[in-house]
Amino acid sequence: MKSRFSQPGSAAHSIFVSNSLTVVLLTAISCLLLLGNTACSRETSVYSDPAVFTPVTPSATNPSNLPEDFYDQSVGLAKAQVQPDGISATSQAIELKTSAGTNPVGAFNGGIGTGSKAILGFDIWRKPLLDVFPLGHDVQKFNGSETVGVSLQIDLTCDGSSLHHIIAHGSELSAFTSVADSDGYSRVELRHSDLVWVIDAGDGLPLRNPDDSSVLVPADGSSPSSLNALLSRYPGACVSNGKTTAKAVAKGIPTAGIQWSLGLDDTTDANSSFLKRLRLGSDIFEELE
Repeated sequence: MKSRFSQPGSAAHSIFVSNSLTVVLLTAISCLLLLGNTACSRETSVYSDPAVFTPVTPSATNPSNLPEDFYDQSVGLAKAQVQPDGISATSQAIELKTSAGTNPVGAFNGGIGTGSKAILGFDIWRKPLLDVFPLGHDVQKFNGSETVGVSLQIDLTCDGSSLHHIIAHGSELSAFTSVADSDGYSRVELRHSDLVWVIDAGDGLPLRNPDDSSVLVPADGSSPSSLNALLSRYPGACVSNGKTTAKAVAKGIPTAGIQWSLGLDDTTDANSSFLKRLRLGSDIFEELE
């Protein structure tokens, strides 16, 4: 299903490739003109450019009717899909839903947990971290005890070598949530400076500064912090799709650079929330009609 959910910044996905290819071609032409074909052999390294990357696309765990660039990456008895939200006869939004029940161990990346987690993933490739803020969503809690949270996959060096799963749990977002409007939707907007962020590194450890071992992002289960220290150490950090060591995501697949989720790996009860008007910096994705 197509909708007004689209990606105004989709050109950013290809600029890394096109710019790098331009450099390679210009270099090769210059070499041939100045030195001749023999001198421009593989030894001169003009035929390859390590800066040329093939973007990683998220994988879906369920078929869905989600708009372009969005993926259902839910685990267990859970789903992310477009559904009527009950506001009017035609009103729709993206529902994150978990059903009651348990699942066999092994569906989550960490190999533990028998619960279900609804995950809505957004396809994003090496976008500067600061450019995704303010990061927001309008949410209507329909059923259950769980609250929608949001995760970022942050690549510290923006080259695919250091990808980390950073979380703002729904339980930490009340201070950043507006009073519900007449339709029952509340607006959540987060910034990098908000004290809501922790890391799911898969090993229960915080993200540390390699220079002095100071904590850049605390471990999941600790008191959350801002991303100021991370950005101070890694000012070129970006947000990107890819595989991480995070425990509470679908096992063995490339996961989306931005994820909205409902539930945890131990969630066994029924929960439902609707999302609309998602915001990523200057890009706003309006509600479905």
